[in-house]
Amino acid sequence: MSTAFERYDVLPSADISRKRKIEDDLMSISGGEDDDEQQQQQQQQQQHQQHQQQRMKTLTPKKLKTGFVIDSNTNTPLHKIYQSPTHAITSPKRSSLAMSRYIEGLDLKSLQTLLATVCSQHDISTDDLMKLAARPSPESVGKVLAAKLEAVDQLFPYRCDRRSTYSYGRVCSALKEYYQALSDYVLFFASFSNMTATSYDSILHFLDIATESLHQVPEFDSAEYNEDKLHAYNDLCDAWILTIHEATKRVSGSVALAHDRWQERLEKHNNTSGGRFNRALQTLEAALEWVPPIPDNHFAQFSSRKWI
Repeated sequence: MSTAFERYDVLPSADISRKRKIEDDLMSISGGEDDDEQQQQQQQQQQHQQHQQQRMKTLTPKKLKTGFVIDSNTNTPLHKIYQSPTHAITSPKRSSLAMSRYIEGLDLKSLQTLLATVCSQHDISTDDLMKLAARPSPESVGKVLAAKLEAVDQLFPYRCDRRSTYSYGRVCSALKEYYQALSDYVLFFASFSNMTATSYDSILHFLDIATESLHQVPEFDSAEYNEDKLHAYNDLCDAWILTIHEATKRVSGSVALAHDRWQERLEKHNNTSGGRFNRALQTLEAALEWVPPIPDNHFAQFSSRKWI
């Protein structure tokens, strides 16, 4: 079958103008149809885009899942993306934490700084603070002293004589901090105001922990650098003697001295320190001579302590 153009090819040359006019009419009809289809597609795309925008405004966070990225040139959707429903989220009413929750989130160092600052600003004494919180226990103080000794050990130089002058210079400041803490805790536990009828066992326990901790302090070749340790030994020995004297004034204190093998523990400390606790050991032996014999079943009322 021949097309319209083929049929017009057999026309005489006189009818060429007419032929061209017919071809132009046919082309205009075909082009008009393409324009109509393009306009319809653009209208549909615009309607779809308006529908999506209207839908995004009315959706709740539970219904809102995806949206579209629109090409600015062709105005057509390219791909889907997740949309954040920021328009449906309201800001919280309370912006600050509760006091208990805030303190719970602080680390130990920040909490210590905060407490010291508050006490200093409000002129709160140690006695006032102890009315609000429990006093330090021998175990907790032992952990503090162990941590300070660990800090000393971390400062020693690598592959260097630990007894040298150079090593002492590296750890000097940390050692002084340890000795100061030890002195403060000894004065606190072994003071007359803290000695009661039920506290002697706790004080002796602290002195035992503190003395064991002092044994771990490193020594140096220079005798000058070891003077602080010798002074600390003397202070601990005096604290042992004072506690033993005060304990023997009460029956409960004498029982505490006779219980839990304190003489055996003190002898061990004396041997480890090279005889630095001779005076304390002699005081304890003299005090135990005046303690009356105690039946074996009498110790059943006391809780036994297992020494490491």
